[in-house]
Amino acid sequence: MAPQFSTQINGSMTFSASLSATMNTTTNVTASRNYRPLVPEPSTLAHLNGPSPLILSVEEADSLENLADSVLKRTLSDYLHFRDVRKRRLHDEQWKEVRRQDNLVAFKERDSWRQQHQTLCTPDGRLEPVVCKTSVPTLLVLGALQGALDDEMYGMHIDSNDAAKLRSSYIHDQVNDFRVLTRIRGATKDDPFRFCGVTWADLGNNGYGPFARKRDYCVITSMGVTTTARGERVGYYVVHSVDVSSNGPMGRTTQLGLATNGNATGSKYTRAKGSMCWLKCELPNGGVELYMQGFFAPMGSVLEFAVVNAAVNTALGLAQTSDTSYSKKIRWMLHDSVGVAIDGGLRRSMQIAFRCGQEAEVRVLHRLSCGEHCKGLTTRKVTVDVAADSVVQQTRGSICFLCMGYAKQTSATVFAAREMAHARARSNRALSTDTSEYIL
Repeated sequence: MAPQFSTQINGSMTFSASLSATMNTTTNVTASRNYRPLVPEPSTLAHLNGPSPLILSVEEADSLENLADSVLKRTLSDYLHFRDVRKRRLHDEQWKEVRRQDNLVAFKERDSWRQQHQTLCTPDGRLEPVVCKTSVPTLLVLGALQGALDDEMYGMHIDSNDAAKLRSSYIHDQVNDFRVLTRIRGATKDDPFRFCGVTWADLGNNGYGPFARKRDYCVITSMGVTTTARGERVGYYVVHSVDVSSNGPMGRTTQLGLATNGNATGSKYTRAKGSMCWLKCELPNGGVELYMQGFFAPMGSVLEFAVVNAAVNTALGLAQTSDTSYSKKIRWMLHDSVGVAIDGGLRRSMQIAFRCGQEAEVRVLHRLSCGEHCKGLTTRKVTVDVAADSVVQQTRGSICFLCMGYAKQTSATVFAAREMAHARARSNRALSTDTSEYIL
């Protein structure tokens, strides 16, 4: 059932969804701390701008993972209180609706309820104020999602620069550049959507004015699926600002903290700060309930409406990712279906419809199609690959309804396992050619 909000006589708003079971705040967040730094991607080393790849000590990696876990646990506790204690009721004197999109509703905290400054927890447990010239409200996004939890998590999942660019091509998050600076955790058989690492993004100056300085973002990013004591599955995605300053090549001497300098990476960027956590709880009927809370501070002189608009765009972009999952599946299916042959110097391919049983010969460079004889074809933009120069290569492919249905019905874990194997092979190739020393 889609979520419904209503203003009651006593001044509260009610959020309803098809879930009545209670949850326990105990989660099975990974306890193992056997951190081994992974080799940075060659494409990362080729970039001249932005921060360099990082090498963390075991203690630093543990502190960052613990920091992300603390954000997850705090948000999960707030979600359970909202759902089980408050019965999905919001005080309309505290929260103001700012946008609706499909079954999702975004709220911002009203002025009278805000603290003077937002605060960020540091890896060493301190609370640092985020001193911004503009009032920064806490955001809340609630609603029900259409896809399955595994599809939502597969659509959100990133573990490399190229994976982030692929996701951006589908959700249109307007990120100009993205780097995985270091990986702390990766996907496993038990949790194929797991990732934890320090990431950096060039956010551009969209919405801040034509002469505004670009914003960048350095965060600990953590995602995966956890279960409660009652066995209920909850997917999570955490981004939390950290400042990683280094002295020496490859971040050999690394200091973790929060810089007070708004231009930590030089005059080209103003460092934005924030802390946001998306929770996607699997419902008994197979649906997914979304709970997202956090804040985003672009820093500098930015009007509040621009601050809220940027934060809401970010929140909603990662809220509904099942469609991204279907597109990623189709990308794999198209790659699998293409058999390349050389005929008279022309590059041709034999396309086999995945579930239609039809064959159609087409030129790959001109068109992608799962079958010329399929009666129900729909046009869909598909990201084919990310080139060596980080340019996303897209084309419009004709996908029949049966193949689209197959993409939706096939478990996302099947495709996630393939990506895990692909990432492992890529890492092994990098290890065989890299000569850098690592702190173990």
